[in-house]
Amino acid sequence: AKAVTGTQSLTPAVTTTYLLDCSGSGGSTGASAIVTVNDTSQPFVDVAMQPGLSNPSTAPNGSNISVSATVQNIGNASTSSTVSVYFYLSTDQTYDSADRYLVQVNSGYLSAGQSKSISQSMYVPANMAPGTYYLLAVADRYNYVVEQDDPDNLNGNNKAVGNQITITVGADIAMGALSGPASGFTGARIDLSTSVQNIGSGSTSGYATVYFYLSTDQTYDSEDRFLVQNSAGYLSAGQSKNINQSVYLSASLDAGNYYILAVADRYNYVLEQDDPDNLNGNNKVVGNQINITVGADVAMETVIGPSTAVNGTPMNLSGSVTNIGSGSTSNYVSVYFYLSSDQNFDEQDRFLGQVSNGYVDAGQSKSFNLNVNVPGDLVGDYYLLAVADRYNYVLEQDDPDNLNGNNKVVGNIVSVNSP
Repeated sequence: AKAVTGTQSLTPAVTTTYLLDCSGSGGSTGASAIVTVNDTSQPFVDVAMQPGLSNPSTAPNGSNISVSATVQNIGNASTSSTVSVYFYLSTDQTYDSADRYLVQVNSGYLSAGQSKSISQSMYVPANMAPGTYYLLAVADRYNYVVEQDDPDNLNGNNKAVGNQITITVGADIAMGALSGPASGFTGARIDLSTSVQNIGSGSTSGYATVYFYLSTDQTYDSEDRFLVQNSAGYLSAGQSKNINQSVYLSASLDAGNYYILAVADRYNYVLEQDDPDNLNGNNKVVGNQINITVGADVAMETVIGPSTAVNGTPMNLSGSVTNIGSGSTSNYVSVYFYLSSDQNFDEQDRFLGQVSNGYVDAGQSKSFNLNVNVPGDLVGDYYLLAVADRYNYVLEQDDPDNLNGNNKVVGNIVSVNSP
């Protein structure tokens, strides 16, 4: 700055900053001041926001608000670039990097003295924390326009402050009616249908995901059996989405009567008016009761061995096992082979070997072929027996007797001789 004392005629070249020494005569000490003087006979640009933004006093997050503002070039020359106005929500009246950006509006080039009105709809982010904010408008935020007051465009006349606005939570997710079948089988699928809606005044801040459960009562708790989840995506205010969901009932599920439950936003990922309880409010819907019975029923079809065999040597066995039930098995299906003096299985029968056939789906049949060793001390005629799921590892309709029902099949007689 230039130091000025006494009576001076200030004749700047475009814009000059002066330090005024206001000391009195006779050595008395006075104040000093910084004065910026514009030479209006020289071209200059000065973009300014007019005071008095117009904005609502309240708004839900996830919704649009209408804002009016005016930007002007109070200089005597046209702007060197188009003038963009940036809008923010701020916890105070001073712009800083923590303020939440909303939108920018390009006002084009501004000639000397020209002003342009802005009427803009802008979206309040759905994840905007509820609270009280100021609306700020900053013209030429990034100094694209050469101005006399550069480089500070953030808190000088390039900025205007609107009135305070209270942001509330807008979204409110609610479940519609839920329906499913009256009965089902373990290891099988059922079809469920429901809908989820945002009954709030703002869009959701995240995906609205619906979680399905089986419950012994109509209240959700951690003991309920999770079935599946389905994402309905983002929901705008008032939007509803239908969900048609195929659900697998675990083959290990206990048989019994259950309620079908659906819970939206189970883990509170979406900001909602009724947070934090999403488990038993309108985020939850209770469907009909469903009677679930065991689906699997393992049955032996055939077992075939040689008509003669030599003790202490291998013999080949083949055959098949099937699941005649309505649901898949809860575990691998193993078949155990024996030589028996009669057609009934008991603990006196001689074990030969076993083969695993993996999981068996409803209606599926699986073949097996294996070699087993004939015990070295056996001589005589024996029935060949095959028993599926000998130790009840698989939940079945006819449990607990797997030894002499359809889990057992009697094959041919094998005459065992010594070498």
